Amino acid sequence: MSQYTTAANRINHKGTPTETSIFYSLAIQALSVPHTSEILREVDALVAWPGIVLDAAPRHAVLDWNNGIGKRHLLVAGYHEQDVAEEKFSLSKMEETLGLRRQHGVHTQIHAGHAGQQATWVAEKVKELGITSVALYIPSFHFLRGLLTTVESFRRLGIRIPIIPKTTPISPFERSLLDAKSLVRDLCEMDVIHAEADPRMKSYQLKKESGSPGDVATVEVWEDYLRWLYDQPLLTSQLMKANQD
Repeated sequence: MSQYTTAANRINHKGTPTETSIFYSLAIQALSVPHTSEILREVDALVAWPGIVLDAAPRHAVLDWNNGIGKRHLLVAGYHEQDVAEEKFSLSKMEETLGLRRQHGVHTQIHAGHAGQQATWVAEKVKELGITSVALYIPSFHFLRGLLTTVESFRRLGIRIPIIPKTTPISPFERSLLDAKSLVRDLCEMDVIHAEADPRMKSYQLKKESGSPGDVATVEVWEDYLRWLYDQPLLTSQLMKANQD
């Protein structure tokens, strides 16, 4: 009998989480959240995060927003360099710099020091405006930390709405990312992606010295949110069911 047909030699698909596999699984789970065109047409708001890739994510979001994606609002989170933020992301400049045409319902933070401030502003605007679902436009290397930071910021304000991750379609080898030390845009996503999980996500999941939660949602918080998300009508209509006749 072939070794592949004996129960004793079959590989067990049920595994035990390790530190490495946890970050892998978080990324796969987040990437697997459906973001079909049907879902994007139904979301209440688009949220875009600038960052060391500068305006790629906001530009992608604005393009979709101009084409009618996002029902009521476009939120553009802040950027960490004040002068650049004013020049690129002030409401008066986004028409010129990002090609914004559909201006009603647009809100911009302009300046934010870090991801925690971006996510906090987004959460506060979502609560203020009564937003019921969002698509999160964010650079690919940064999307998992950005998503989990958003989930945690929403949790703190008692907000639970569908968040649909939408990664920015740029080459991971394009050297357009800012090096914080040299202030030169000569990095690519492949240079920075590993540090996103370790040390950044690992560090930001830990409780702060004050005892308050870290800015990045823990695995338990994320899994609780993900279970809820997959029960929402926005997603359930798009899910494929196994073993259907």
